[in-house]
Amino acid sequence: MITLSSLLGWLRLDHKIPARWQPAFSRYEQEVAWRTLIAGSAIAFILVLAYHSLLFSQGELSREGRMLELAFRAPILLLSAAVLISSRWLDLRKAAPILVRLLGLSGMLMILGLFSLQLEVGNQPLVRMSNGLLITFFGVTMAALRGVRDWPLLFGLPILAFALYHLFADTSLTTVPAYFFDAAVTMVLGTAIAEVLYQLRRSDFLHRQHLTESATLDPLTSLLNRRAMLPRLEGECERSQRKAAPFTVIIGDLDHFKRINDTYGHNAGDDMLRQVARRMEASVRKQDSVSRWGGEEFLILCPDTDLAGGQQVAEKIRQAIAIPPIVLGAESLTQTISLGVAFYRNGDKPESLLSRADEALYAAKASGRNQVITEDHE
Repeated sequence: MITLSSLLGWLRLDHKIPARWQPAFSRYEQEVAWRTLIAGSAIAFILVLAYHSLLFSQGELSREGRMLELAFRAPILLLSAAVLISSRWLDLRKAAPILVRLLGLSGMLMILGLFSLQLEVGNQPLVRMSNGLLITFFGVTMAALRGVRDWPLLFGLPILAFALYHLFADTSLTTVPAYFFDAAVTMVLGTAIAEVLYQLRRSDFLHRQHLTESATLDPLTSLLNRRAMLPRLEGECERSQRKAAPFTVIIGDLDHFKRINDTYGHNAGDDMLRQVARRMEASVRKQDSVSRWGGEEFLILCPDTDLAGGQQVAEKIRQAIAIPPIVLGAESLTQTISLGVAFYRNGDKPESLLSRADEALYAAKASGRNQVITEDHE
């Protein structure tokens, strides 16, 4: 059975977002939804209010009919006004994807409600309503930020409710298809365009993420590289200077790593580095940053951590690498690491902090390796 997902995959349009990039993509989509929400709210409020004022002044409907028209237009007017006013003081980005869809639903509620109202008046007002259907259906497709995935919510559900209501109300719908035809064509074309735009956004996001990753990650271990780690270290120094927030850095160097390359070959050495990197990542917190500093040397940045806390993190890393042994093909090898820990002092620059961590690392190497030494060791 051919599904939409398989068809998009066959067309190479369904760009998959890797799990590690999902949070960044969610933020990206929130920003797109936020911009759409503000623009859509402004356009909807101005157009709906202007159109209502014009029709209200013409007096084609009774007082009760005019109040019903206002009731159908009220949700989209109130929602768009609330968004525009509250956005001056509140950050609505996280709620923007939901609010955009609510704006689209309120637009469908308005136009289908007004259409139902005009069914009781006669065919002449319905001619005017066909233009309203066309404009509204096109506008609502702009709220379909996920393309065809939003169609059931924005169009399918409201149209189904409209049809069921008039079915049970025993309303004559013989003339309705003629007035819906242009709007339906607009809906199909608009949804197709929304789907293409959605896939283009995903493709653009993936392209930019690949470029960013290639520039900031070590290609062998997928850890941060030196170029990416330095700005983080500088930023943490500045933050600690402003807020007196503690942090530590840990420099680790694999013990006797040259023997691995000399004995088992460079492919085994590369595999060792990859497995060590995974064990390091599993040993630290989410807010900590692990980088391959160079060769078999690693740098770990631990925000909001004092020297004792940094020593605990380093010891956890040391134990995780040593136990259990690392399997390289048919071999099972115990790899150890020496680590030096340094604590940020007021006024420190990255160079001075790293220098003290290096000194602690050299002390760990000189003391027999496979241990953690802090900068305040005797």
